Amino acid sequence: MNILVIRFSSLGDVLLTIPVFRTLELKEPDNKYFLLTRPKFEAFFTSLSNVKVIPADIDDQYKGILGLTQLAAQLKSYNFGVLVDLHDVLRTKILRKLLQSSIPNSIVFNKGRKEKKAVVSKKTPLLPLLHTSIRYLKALDFQNKQLELIDSNWLSASKKINQISYLNQNHLLPKSAKWYGIAPFSKHNSKEWIESNWLGVIQHISEINGQVFVFAFGQREKEIALQWLNKHSNIIIIDETISIEDQMAIIEALDIMITVDSANMHLASLLGIKVLSIWLSTHPFLGFSPLENSDNIVQPTAKEAPWRPLSVYGKLKTRKENQLAEQTKALITVQMVLEKLNKILV
Repeated sequence: MNILVIRFSSLGDVLLTIPVFRTLELKEPDNKYFLLTRPKFEAFFTSLSNVKVIPADIDDQYKGILGLTQLAAQLKSYNFGVLVDLHDVLRTKILRKLLQSSIPNSIVFNKGRKEKKAVVSKKTPLLPLLHTSIRYLKALDFQNKQLELIDSNWLSASKKINQISYLNQNHLLPKSAKWYGIAPFSKHNSKEWIESNWLGVIQHISEINGQVFVFAFGQREKEIALQWLNKHSNIIIIDETISIEDQMAIIEALDIMITVDSANMHLASLLGIKVLSIWLSTHPFLGFSPLENSDNIVQPTAKEAPWRPLSVYGKLKTRKENQLAEQTKALITVQMVLEKLNKILV
């Protein structure tokens, strides 16, 4: 059966479909899944035999109602048996409506919006909610076979590090030191740790002769990373000029990724890398914890920060929330992160 799956953004949410598709590859081998998503995400799915990406530029070519109408007309030629919406936003609701005559079976995953909102508003206790990947799997298990997510071997890089000229140019091969990935940035400032604390972590890695890879995308992030590079010679910056295939190979070669709640946290986890994640305004209980790395989380306790989580995704609305976010950042010290780091890399 040909199954249309829709998930446009964000990158972290798109990446969390990969363990699901890998599970279905083993347990539903007769199905073929067509993932409608943004073109820039296509490279993450090349190793999946049961997934074909349909890239859709919804910011330009298929923008607005007219663009979605054109996109829907093209999708009708695929002869899909089922449509599964893993996004459930206005754009995907319109697409479902446009496609209902040609794809009569439509399934929408349960985001758990009400549950998450109730936790953030403190109307219900903070308890672990279903992981997003499990929610996806429930939606795609439309025959109610009670499928369970496989727990490893989700993703692998298509390249080896010795094929990456960037590493050779920077005299990093053959690998002779521990490699530490640092992904300190997020779309939302409330999820970013204090910059001077990151420098403290980098200083420690420098003292033990480790190699640091700072993942920085966009002008602001690169400017900060360059400032760090001026202070520490053991830094290599990974930015958007490096292909996704090369980025994945570099991540796969890391000894550990140190990150805030971000897409790189999920990507490293899927590649089987140890991930130390720092959680501030958001909380892993809301369904976005790093798979297989839930024991490697650094966050304030409920007693220290009873206001957490302030947000599901990191977007804050009020001045008070922003003030609490800054207080939260101050609760995580360099020493806390280094202690966790040492335990992970024993």
